[in-house]
Amino acid sequence: MNSTTNAWLLRAMHDLERAALELRTGQKTEAFLSCHRAVERGLKGIIVARGDPPPADSHDLTALAGAEVLGGIPARYRELAARLQGVKDSFNSPLTAITPDKMLATEDLAGFLEQAEDFLRWALGETEGG
Repeated sequence: MNSTTNAWLLRAMHDLERAALELRTGQKTEAFLSCHRAVERGLKGIIVARGDPPPADSHDLTALAGAEVLGGIPARYRELAARLQGVKDSFNSPLTAITPDKMLATEDLAGFLEQAEDFLRWALGETEGG
């Protein structure tokens, strides 16, 4: 694994650890955003490992997961990216004041964190030979 890939994935793992702590302390909005950031950085790590630069200033998980270089990413991780992005888009809308605190149950967030952890384990396995 090259140093740039390693840096992206290390940051992703730290974000996921932060999300778990935030969820345990009742900070659901922060936990959601840290989980989103973990998946974003994981996707960028895989993109870099496969020889492409990460998209400039892209925080859209659906766009990142759809990058051509990620053609072999399992469908469940594309779906995770789309669900996380959908939640983020809905509370970023100027038409709503809904936050993850009000949108998602703690169990939903815990499920996102479990899926993100599974994704990062897969990403590490995919990039070990890089």
